[in-house]
Amino acid sequence: DVSANPALKEFDCRSNQLTTLDVSQNPQLELFICGGNHLPFLDLSGNPNLTVGATLLTQIISAEAVPAETGWKVDLSGLIPAEWLGQVVSVSAGTYDPATGIVSFDEEPDSFAYTIATGFDGLDMTVNVSLAGDILPGDMDGSGTVDIRDVMSACRILARQNTGSYPSADEIARGDLTGDGKIRIEDVMAICRILARGNM
Repeated sequence: DVSANPALKEFDCRSNQLTTLDVSQNPQLELFICGGNHLPFLDLSGNPNLTVGATLLTQIISAEAVPAETGWKVDLSGLIPAEWLGQVVSVSAGTYDPATGIVSFDEEPDSFAYTIATGFDGLDMTVNVSLAGDILPGDMDGSGTVDIRDVMSACRILARQNTGSYPSADEIARGDLTGDGKIRIEDVMAICRILARGNM
């Protein structure tokens, strides 16, 4: 809780598994890095001094895809407050209904991403949605543990990127430990640190 710090100018809370965050009482905030958390939306309308280029906002959440009358659907209304449903500006797959918060798919999806406005002009937030249940950061293969296979999987994703094949939303949700919306060598090193801590 940073509400008691109205003069706060720099705040780095990336990769802390936060599911809610309120910075409305921090109007002086300039440098704000909060990527790699589990925030489905973020209100930055009360932060007019933010430096856009220094703000990393990519988030990772999990949701459930269920059969619909035709195809499949993911209901975001349980994650995003009703007054924010209309702030979703795009989805990477499927069709979004801002009145209900439902994303509809023709086939069963395994992941997708949405972009949601934050109330700060020019600064939208990307949210990667995994539909495979709760995500263990660094668990690239979904085995429930982080091991050397996950390090190798992340390395393969890096190699693929060099050929123009970019990671899926699910891969980013599992492997973007730095919260910048990408998988880089820094993420591979972060997975290695998780593995090292587990072996201590």
